[in-house]
Amino acid sequence: MAKTRTDLDLNFEAHPNTADVSKLTGENAVKRSLRNLFNLNRFDKPFHPEITADIRSLLFENNDPFLETDLKEKLVKLANRYEPRANITKVSVNLTPDENIVSIKVLFNVPPSVMIETVTFNLERIR
Repeated sequence: MAKTRTDLDLNFEAHPNTADVSKLTGENAVKRSLRNLFNLNRFDKPFHPEITADIRSLLFENNDPFLETDLKEKLVKLANRYEPRANITKVSVNLTPDENIVSIKVLFNVPPSVMIETVTFNLERIR
């Protein structure tokens, strides 16, 4: 029997029965993992600067079709390497340079399920 991997719920909400930190499993764990993985900046992960999508650095770049294509390829490669539970089917990137926002939508499934899941998030300049 295959061992299922669980992740901690980063909201740190207590489980109602055990009073321990809740766990995420299945598609919800993969959604959280992908969102966290794509939000990593260079040197956020100690001793592993290669684990990054480095999307925030693109918030001030000139918007062109090559930038979107490069970002899509980078995200797919990062997900395939560091999140093997997800089978990425499509990545959509929408750059809004006037507002410094990057919108990302990832379609994936978690084998053996064939149901397509979606994770969508925006990155924007804070200051």
